[in-house]
Amino acid sequence: MKKHKIRTALIAAAVMFLCNACGGQAADNQTCHVSIDWQTTEECDTAEDGTVLFIGSLYYPIVAIEGNEEAADKINHDIQERLAAFEQDTSVREFARENYVPENGGFISYSQDFTFASRRADNNVISFEAVYAFYSGGAHDNYTSIGLNYHTQTGELIDFQELGENADAFRVDTFAYNRALADTEPYLDRMYGSPSDEELESVLYGEDKWVLSTDGLTFISDTYALGPYSGGAIDFTIPYSELENMGLKEEYRYTGPLTLRLQDGLPVSMDLDGDGTEETILTDTIYGSRPDAKDEFSGYLLINDTDVTNHNDELAKLLLDFPWAQCVLYDLEPSDDTVEIAFITTEYIGEEETPL
Repeated sequence: MKKHKIRTALIAAAVMFLCNACGGQAADNQTCHVSIDWQTTEECDTAEDGTVLFIGSLYYPIVAIEGNEEAADKINHDIQERLAAFEQDTSVREFARENYVPENGGFISYSQDFTFASRRADNNVISFEAVYAFYSGGAHDNYTSIGLNYHTQTGELIDFQELGENADAFRVDTFAYNRALADTEPYLDRMYGSPSDEELESVLYGEDKWVLSTDGLTFISDTYALGPYSGGAIDFTIPYSELENMGLKEEYRYTGPLTLRLQDGLPVSMDLDGDGTEETILTDTIYGSRPDAKDEFSGYLLINDTDVTNHNDELAKLLLDFPWAQCVLYDLEPSDDTVEIAFITTEYIGEEETPL
């Protein structure tokens, strides 16, 4: 059995953010090199007394495709049109000036952001997840995400109907997988409850609510769509190994290094060390298990029922300080027999709490 063969039927996967990637050789397509340059802009609106009323920011890519400038221009033109449309909406900025009362202290700046993240960039597909976020008072900001998937060779947007050899069967099969995911305990814990088939389909199969990431087809469920704000955005990812069985067209398959983000509470079977035997990997976050944990939560990693944190002091401390660190199986060097385990954390540093 190949080391990348995943037997676990229910896997929630996502991908690491990538800033650039090298394309490989695809059947009947030219080999190309894809690179992404990231740009950021920010503007502020202040009151006469110096109070910052509004902050608007953009973080977006500029795509370059070696030997195929026409396709890159199409992609960049589409992204620039979306940025321009976003900037035309000045309602949050206007609300900030209308609602600001100088004699009332403690005003929190309103904000409006449009942020892109790379999900895949290779010879076949260039995809991004783009997040619209705004704050106009209240306990927290609000946001919504979309997926943008482009043909690397043509620069055109990919339609969901194009993905499967049989469009209707592909939709039926992907929905059945998502339905099974929604009924697992980790998903039920984050949602309002078990959604009906109609509700689940309307949320996951909305326009631009999917993205071809480096480890599967990810369906995007925004905050409040299926669960409360505390549950965050709930993604549903179908690995490529499953998608191929559902009839995913060869041109959309991913042949790069394995990247598989583990879902808390859902075990994954994989041969980590190339010995021909699959290990069972499980990660989760639990309450009250360690008295020295921050916020009374701590994370753990089990491999074949062995808690790795009991044998690795550095990992144990990391999961005490960052109990929600994201665990990812990543094949750093495909030519060897091992699959690496990475943990992704976010730390806020400095007075402005810049995320790192």
